Amino acid sequence: MPEAAEWRLRPSRQQFWLNLLAGGLLCLFTALVAPVLIPLACGLTLVLIRHSWRVQRLGVDHQGWWLDRGKGREYVSWCAGSIRRRHLLVLNWSWMPWDSLLIRADSMAGDDDFRRLKAALYHSWH
Repeated sequence: MPEAAEWRLRPSRQQFWLNLLAGGLLCLFTALVAPVLIPLACGLTLVLIRHSWRVQRLGVDHQGWWLDRGKGREYVSWCAGSIRRRHLLVLNWSWMPWDSLLIRADSMAGDDDFRRLKAALYHSWH
């Protein structure tokens, strides 16, 4: 078990623009295919962008890994299917697809914080 640590997370600008681009493409596709679905697609995009960042803090202590969504700590254990890339982590704590935490390098205060988080998660500095 790694020693106690905590990281403050912030919304990723890169992920925001990717969500906005995906939503825009979805709206364009919907406009071409089914004009009736435009309000639904735009509403879904707004909900996706507004609620895509729920986790405010992530940390680990002697009891394990925890998430803070603004209502206190919720202890989690990471499930199979998590993804580790150079500038991206996707952590799953449940089999539900929406119980995933997508952390990009720009979600952290600096690159060193992102490397420390990956090291704490995977016990290495790669």
